[in-house]
Amino acid sequence: MTNNTILLWTMIGTCLTAVATVGLVIGAFTAWHTARKTLDQMKSDSLAQTRPYIFASLVPSLSGPAKFDLVIENTGVSTARNVQFTCPEFPSKPDDVAEKLARFLNAKHTVPPKARLRNYWRLGLESGHEWSDGTTKPAGMPEQATLVIDYEDDAGREYQDIYALDVVGLLFAPVPAKGPNVKESLSDEQKDTHKMLGVLAAAIGELRR
Repeated sequence: MTNNTILLWTMIGTCLTAVATVGLVIGAFTAWHTARKTLDQMKSDSLAQTRPYIFASLVPSLSGPAKFDLVIENTGVSTARNVQFTCPEFPSKPDDVAEKLARFLNAKHTVPPKARLRNYWRLGLESGHEWSDGTTKPAGMPEQATLVIDYEDDAGREYQDIYALDVVGLLFAPVPAKGPNVKESLSDEQKDTHKMLGVLAAAIGELRR
C-alpha cells in the first residue's frame, strides 16, 4: 500500500470521526433541549396546578330583587395575596353605595383557597318603589363594567385577571323560592312572620351561589 493510499484512508477516517462527533454533539444538544422543554413544561404545569385563581362574578343580591352582589372567590389551591381591584367604569360621582364599594375595591385583600368575599354591587328598585329621597335610579355601579384584578402568590409571582361584569344578563337569573303566598286569613303578625321567613329562605338559597 502506497503512502498516498494510507494518507487517503487516514483522511477518510478522520472525516468520518469528525462527522460522527458532530452527530453526537447534535444528538446530545437535541436531547438536552428536549429535556429542558419537558422540565419547563412540568414546572409550568405544576405552577398552574398550585397557583391561586381569583374569580369574579355578579349574582342576585341577598337583599332582594333588582339588586346584585359582587362575589370574589379564590378557586385555586394556594393563597392569593395583595389582591387589588381596578374598575375603569367606576362612577366619577359615586353615590353612597359606590362609595362603600370603593373602600372594598381600594383595600388590599388576602384570599385563602376556596374563600369568598361578597359585597353590594348595584342596588335597583322593584317596580313602584322609590328610595327614601324620592328617587328611583339604581344605586352603585353601572349595568356594565370591567373589573381588573391583580394579585400575587406566596412566592411573589404576579397575576392579572380581567372580567366583564354585566347585570343585564342576570335579570333573567332564577331566584330561590320564598315559599307559598300569604293567605289573607292570617293576622298581621302572622303575615309579618311569613314574610320574614320567606326572606330568610331566599337569602339562604342565594348563599349557595
